[in-house]
Amino acid sequence: MSGMLGLLASMPDETALRDKVREVLSRPDYQTERSASESLWILELIFKVLEWVIKPLRWLFELTEGLPSFLRWVIVAVLVVVLVALLVHIFYTLFRALGGEQRQPPSHEIAQSPLTTAKEWERLADDAAERGEWIAAVRHLFRACLARLEERERRPFRRGTTNRGHLRRYRNAPFCESLEVLVITIERKWYGDEACEAKDYEACRQAHSNVTASVIGGTPC
Repeated sequence: MSGMLGLLASMPDETALRDKVREVLSRPDYQTERSASESLWILELIFKVLEWVIKPLRWLFELTEGLPSFLRWVIVAVLVVVLVALLVHIFYTLFRALGGEQRQPPSHEIAQSPLTTAKEWERLADDAAERGEWIAAVRHLFRACLARLEERERRPFRRGTTNRGHLRRYRNAPFCESLEVLVITIERKWYGDEACEAKDYEACRQAHSNVTASVIGGTPC
């Protein structure tokens, strides 16, 4: 145990660590045709992670000088556990924000056979709103907008296209801002942790009306 604490105390400082990593990555074994920019990116990432982990450990080790070795090791171990938990939480949050995790919709939300028309999605949105399921209603309104756009273009969208992908596709369209209201609400209220309220649904319902009017009648939003 004392050996582990001694190892922690003898860790190189940030400058020495940076120089060592640069030296390793500069060796011929790491030089490929496309490795110049990639190696630099990897270097910075490795350095930042190690710097973030080592700094608090060294600081805590020095702060607990004079305490029994066992107690110092327990304190350091607890800090490591906290850091790992924090990293897991950060990556989990990012994963959800990027849409990697999908919540399971209620069993009555979507029927067995896939819906294809805007009117069907709009009907589901009205039903969800009557039950007070605001985020479900918002998602149905967004699907109704996409169905309306598919009807106008007379072809379905490519499978796997993200909400942001649809937004980029229509970034120059007059209804882009209205479509963005729906996308941002879904990101924050469905993929994120914010609660969806009636006022959010009303804003999205207006945005849906704007998109529909623009697509059907050519009216700018």
